[in-house]
Amino acid sequence: DLSVSFDNVGNAASARGDFAAAQAAYARSLETRERLIAVHGENREALRDLSVSFDKVGNAARARGDFAASRGAYARCLETMERLIAEYGENREALGDLASAHLHVAALAGLGDADVDGASHRQQARTLLTRLSMAFPDIAVYRDQLAQMDQPEIGEHEQA
Repeated sequence: DLSVSFDNVGNAASARGDFAAAQAAYARSLETRERLIAVHGENREALRDLSVSFDKVGNAARARGDFAASRGAYARCLETMERLIAEYGENREALGDLASAHLHVAALAGLGDADVDGASHRQQARTLLTRLSMAFPDIAVYRDQLAQMDQPEIGEHEQA
């Protein structure tokens, strides 16, 4: 659909380092997904797609150094993911997406955004990833993400 085309444009812009163009394309994808939900209603797939769009807008804003826009998009991503889980139940994909969203918010704190409680978001991500790694021991990505979380954050080595 059209939203996927806007995502592809955003991905291409992001790959070449044009984060303003990426953010604009992701915003168009987000608008398209919101219109689709308004017309056709919510379902599991539509809510997940919406959360991914918020996440991509947040990532592009973060790359541009626009922490306020990034924080807002990530907050909407988290709200959408939590609503998806509340309405349709927990599953591996939803919990993994929620953990990733918490890590993206925590990254803002690591970049110097004083308006983010990075420790809280990191702990929430750690809890989710621990649950996932225990429930799905054959899927290495959850263990890998936990191991990455144990690495020092940006600026931590300077504080030691």
